[in-house]
Amino acid sequence: MASDVVTVCRFEDDVLTAVRAGCWPPRTDDDLQAHVAGCPICAEVAEVGSLLADEWEAARIEGALPHASLVWWRAELRAREDAVRDATWPVRSAHVVAVGCVVALLAALGWVGADWLLEQRAWLATFVSALPVSPAELRGASPLLVGAVGLAVACSLVIAPVALYLALARE
Repeated sequence: MASDVVTVCRFEDDVLTAVRAGCWPPRTDDDLQAHVAGCPICAEVAEVGSLLADEWEAARIEGALPHASLVWWRAELRAREDAVRDATWPVRSAHVVAVGCVVALLAALGWVGADWLLEQRAWLATFVSALPVSPAELRGASPLLVGAVGLAVACSLVIAPVALYLALARE
């Protein structure tokens, strides 16, 4: 049994050429438009071809490559940044180790020097007398409050130099 369905039209290439050129339908002759109106194969080619041409144009605009000199400049800039980061890595690592050593040294001095500081009652008395709170009031305060104040003072002794270093660093 032979099929009577036609799958090829002789005007199909003309319609496809008009669609690719962006001439479909406003700048095509009336005979071709009349044929497309009556031929299902050419109508489908015109419809699908128009959709694909629109998508092609949108992709071409979206995927536009930058100018070669801009790509080259960005690559050189990235290479310089990578070189600077690689060159300064040992110095940054040494700074981190130095800060860690200073913090450890201060903690060790605080641990060892706590007994010595308690022995220096005269110096401690002048320091405590400069506080806005009297020592008698401190003795009656809760241990949690005294610990919080001590922690705040210790943190400020560590955080202040680190903040100054970060503020004055030239990177």
